[in-house]
Amino acid sequence: MTNLREEVIRSGRMYLAMRRAMDEAGAQAITIDCLGLFYRKLLPAYPCLGHCRLLDAGLHEACDAVVDSTLTMLAFQYA
Repeated sequence: MTNLREEVIRSGRMYLAMRRAMDEAGAQAITIDCLGLFYRKLLPAYPCLGHCRLLDAGLHEACDAVVDSTLTMLAFQYA
């Protein structure tokens, strides 16, 4: 069982990785198969903290690799 501090640190690292990937790709949005990858132990933490931080920064994200939601957010930004 992990403690809260470790969970927050892992989530912060996940956010930094998401942000770096977006910066390197010049992307304005990201979507991740959160549940599928997390439960298969392919993600070290839930990306929820990162999603909140990205939205705070004016970028876009969508949970569970939902491309339609991501595109809708981008469309409304440009509308």
